[in-house]
Amino acid sequence: MISTITERLRILTSHSQWSEAAALLQTCSASDAAEALRGLPFEQGRLLFRRLPLDVTAAIVPRFPYYDQYVLLHSLPLKGMRALIGKINPDDRMRFFDELPEEAWQRLMDELSGAVGIETPSRPERESVPPSELSSQQLETIIQARGIQKSFTQPDGNEIQVIGNIDLSIEAGTICALLGPSGSGKSTLLRIVEREWAPRPGTKFQLRKKAV
Repeated sequence: MISTITERLRILTSHSQWSEAAALLQTCSASDAAEALRGLPFEQGRLLFRRLPLDVTAAIVPRFPYYDQYVLLHSLPLKGMRALIGKINPDDRMRFFDELPEEAWQRLMDELSGAVGIETPSRPERESVPPSELSSQQLETIIQARGIQKSFTQPDGNEIQVIGNIDLSIEAGTICALLGPSGSGKSTLLRIVEREWAPRPGTKFQLRKKAV
């Protein structure tokens, strides 16, 4: 069944019959449509993806591995990419964010926040603390964040929240574990705490961090 659909798509796209190819994909389930798209040459698949309705692409994208999702998103203009991410199921969207490598995640956050080209503030140098002083710091709070939020604004003005209003406090000498199901935002939260030394577009929080 899938091989037949893919073959028909190959014929249609090779003759630039994009409307017919898009209509054919819309007769399939999201998983079958994703598999059929994967069977096309990259350029044909990318061009066809751009011609699909927003609700169709939002259903199809999560069926791809995160690296293919990233490439497909960037085949769209920025406005279209923001609209698509806003349309994707929140659980699928968070899972995608969590799976992205650090550099790709940061670039995407910048793009979604409209911060492309803004230089990330450099981090302060960590101060070394002699081992003899560590015992006196065991109860000192070394990471404290209040009201961590991460969001971006869609072209229509609606705001999509990635991380919502989280407080975090960690004391020296403690071992902490962040638990939650896949796609719940664990990696995204840790990236924000680790990277955000100063407010950036789309991020609202107060963070105090001390070297240990």
